[in-house]
Amino acid sequence: MRPLFAALLLLGPALAFAHAGTHDACITHDPATGEHIHDVSCDQPKGPFSQGRVVLRGGADFDLNQSINLGGSNPNGPAVVGGINVGAGYFLIDNLSLDIDTQSHLQLSPGFAVQDLGLTPGARYQFIPQAFIRAGVPILLVPDFGLGVLGGAGYYQPLGSHAAFVLGADYTYYLTEAYRRTSPLGRVDLHAGVQTWF
Repeated sequence: MRPLFAALLLLGPALAFAHAGTHDACITHDPATGEHIHDVSCDQPKGPFSQGRVVLRGGADFDLNQSINLGGSNPNGPAVVGGINVGAGYFLIDNLSLDIDTQSHLQLSPGFAVQDLGLTPGARYQFIPQAFIRAGVPILLVPDFGLGVLGGAGYYQPLGSHAAFVLGADYTYYLTEAYRRTSPLGRVDLHAGVQTWF
């Protein structure tokens, strides 16, 4: 019996600790009445930028884009660019998500050319519902392989349930020689256009 009694003495605090660790934050105890009260706010649906939410993004965009090579030549004016973007994000805390986005853009005017193809892992913070700042590490596959460090900001105005007007600016500092030749101090991209999603 003594070993069993000793085991119960050890197991009791462990069970109490486990119960405390799994306490339901939505239930509170009223010491005046002894009742357990359920917080109905816990039943409300999560907002679009709430902790634990997974978001999927995908659609087409059409932008007027101006690229500025810092420390290099800037022979080109604004270009009309179209592309397809697909991505996903997970909100670590409210308003802050870890993201991975793929992008493929074609220059439609002047002339026709493949502008870029790659993916960008990073993070995004929604400081108000329609505006965000972001940071990431772009991995470019086309026109040349390249790596960079990106920081940017954007604002979008909904145009219905599947489209928005988007205004943004990004700065990319390149870590690979293929892109540093034309942008020794990095590149600024200013863009405005319409983004759709499905």
